[in-house]
Order: sequence, then structure tokens, then C-alpha cells
Amino acid sequence: MLFLRQAVPAFRRSALASRPLIARSFATTGLRNAEPRSQDHNPSPGDESKLLTPLNDIHSESDLLPPGADPGTVPTDLNQSTGIERLEILGKMQGVDVFDMRPLDASRKGTLDNPIVVHSFGDEQ
Repeated sequence: MLFLRQAVPAFRRSALASRPLIARSFATTGLRNAEPRSQDHNPSPGDESKLLTPLNDIHSESDLLPPGADPGTVPTDLNQSTGIERLEILGKMQGVDVFDMRPLDASRKGTLDNPIVVHSFGDEQ
């Protein structure tokens, strides 16, 4: 009997708490999604855009700073990436493999006289 005295009111409280007080209408969802969206913030590969800097025009680290996302929009990787990440994204958008991701030559072992050269972004190798 003690169990019922404690369990029934607790069950009623949880059942009442799970129901919303006002039912939400989905009538405005269709209107919100029907608004035309600008595609400037998310260009397709090969498209001209103010966000895409040609790889020939990148000469310093300051060239890899994006303009940022417009207020009220969700930034994409293209809007907010900087540095090497932005260089990689710009290269992929223009069809260039910036980091040369081909497999290394595994047909031989590298020696001091004939090393297998691994090119890197930095000065040291």
C-alpha cells in the first residue's frame, strides 16, 4: 500500500509534465522554408564567388583570411576556415590537390644517397 501511495502521484506528475501547454502549429514552417536563399555563401566547385580566392592570388597568410559569414547566417567551412585548412578547401573547390595525397614510392627503400623525398608545407624536410 505504501508503494501505491508514493508511485501514483509521481506517475501523475510525470505524465502532466510531458504534455505541452500549447500545441505548436506547423503552418509557418512552410512559409519560412519557402523563402529564397542566396547561394553566395555556399558556392559549388568551379563557380565564381567572392569567397573563392584563386590559388594564383595567394601570396601570404593574410590572403587566407575569409570575409566571414553574414550576420544571421550559419557559417560554412568556406566562411570560417583560415590558414592551411582554407588553402586545402580552396584547392579542392578549384580541383587542385594541394597536399599531393598520392601514395609514396614503395618500390624501394630510401637511403641517404637516394632518399624518398616527402614534400611538406614548411621549410624543413
